[in-house]
Amino acid sequence: NNTTVYGRLYNKSIDDEALVNSVTITNIDKTAPTAPTGITSSVTTNSITVKASGGTDVGSGVAGYQYRINSEAWSATIANGTSHTFNGLTAATNYTIEARTIDNVGRTSSAYTKTIQSGSIKVTGITLANKTLTKTSTTNPTVTIIPTITPSNATNKGVTWSSSNPGVATVNTSGVVTYVSVGTTTITATARDGSGKKGTCTVTCKQEMVGSTSEQFSVSVSSGWNNSRTTEKNIAVNLTGVSKMSFEWKATSNYANQIEYGVEIIVRREGS
Repeated sequence: NNTTVYGRLYNKSIDDEALVNSVTITNIDKTAPTAPTGITSSVTTNSITVKASGGTDVGSGVAGYQYRINSEAWSATIANGTSHTFNGLTAATNYTIEARTIDNVGRTSSAYTKTIQSGSIKVTGITLANKTLTKTSTTNPTVTIIPTITPSNATNKGVTWSSSNPGVATVNTSGVVTYVSVGTTTITATARDGSGKKGTCTVTCKQEMVGSTSEQFSVSVSSGWNNSRTTEKNIAVNLTGVSKMSFEWKATSNYANQIEYGVEIIVRREGS
């Protein structure tokens, strides 16, 4: 479109017209630019950097883009191809980012909108304390392991649990370890935030048989030539804290081809 603009010099005091002239202006921009078609972004824990693209203008051309966050005020015009950063944000928080195209005569487009989450605070370390489970009855004991997460303000403190030897002790999704049998196992907690951080501890499982101080055992012993003599005797044993008990045979005498044997009861307490 062409437009002719006329101008004149005018002297107000004598009300005369000194000169009349004109100029023709071509390519007048009467159309708003198109909206951006996309926003690329990068994030930290407290900032979001964005760059819009795809906006067009058939008249004066694209001057750049303007941005705003969560419906706040629009930024100044950022040159086409240049990024813009929003600072002072909260970690792991969703923000609504808008961008609009602005042309060289100041017309703006409709907004392109994108939700972007600021960066999370990753786990840098996990510490677990070693535990001991001692079975003293028919019920399998349990213990809950509480992980210490570093840093304390990590965005996602969730962990996944595993046991290296579930035949000794198992662990559930809440970190509760359950005794299965005597032995040791390694319990591992792995961060769920994708940081790859792990923490381990050792769980030792023991067993103590609890009995009274006067448990009776009946032992039948055959001796003599061709087991010609049999002796039965009740033996009182203190079983408090007993973890193992075994019987061992020992020769007590040797009379001309006749060997008599006795029974020795050996009671071993935990750690002995």
